[in-house]
Amino acid sequence: MKYYRLIGVAVLLALASALVLGQEMQVRGTLISDHVKSETALWVDVQNEFKIGKEVVLVSSVGELRETYTIKKIVESMVILEERLRNNYPAGTRLLQ
Repeated sequence: MKYYRLIGVAVLLALASALVLGQEMQVRGTLISDHVKSETALWVDVQNEFKIGKEVVLVSSVGELRETYTIKKIVESMVILEERLRNNYPAGTRLLQ
């Protein structure tokens, strides 16, 4: 009996981890204008709702940069990050969450 319980638990853990790993990030918005290193406020064309306090991944429109930041606050179409940008990002950069 213990053997079957152990197998059941292992199967449940495998399914749970597959569900978590299978979740894809969605495009939540794109930058309206160019943003330079050290800025914290980003002007964004919002396409889907952002979640405050969660990480957002910036993927440059040319695909060269991909960095993660945490959202501190959202005011209309401005996303405010908890830390400053580490690089320059052109207009059209996607924000994934």
